[in-house]
Amino acid sequence: MRFYSLAFELVVMNLVLIIAGFYLDEYLNTSPVFILTGVFLSLSGTIWLLLRFTK
Repeated sequence: MRFYSLAFELVVMNLVLIIAGFYLDEYLNTSPVFILTGVFLSLSGTIWLLLRFTK
């Protein structure tokens, strides 16, 4: 059951951050600034979740 919750957290976190970055870029007419920020935040969040899970 722990693996399902980890997978759900990883997928939801990544999707929310990347999609939010995409829509912010569309709304503010910026290039890939916010989508790249979302990608980097999701990568760091993924690493943090995996480290927390392995302890």
